[in-house]
Amino acid sequence: MQNWSDVNPELFKRNPDLMKNVSALYGDNLDDVDLYIGGMLESTDGPGELFTAIILEQFTRLRDADRFWFENVDNE
Repeated sequence: MQNWSDVNPELFKRNPDLMKNVSALYGDNLDDVDLYIGGMLESTDGPGELFTAIILEQFTRLRDADRFWFENVDNE
């Protein structure tokens, strides 16, 4: 993402003041956005790309680390 409007164009069209406020809060530096704030800004109808990736990674790690998972062939 290169621009603040790339985060969630639909949200910023509906509420342009939000983009101005968030941009001012982070000194117009998109690289400084906190993880939670960035994830919430990109969410629309459910988790956005960031939160989806985090949730998928967490469930994959839980599954792979569970020795009793039914697909785990190492423990029969």
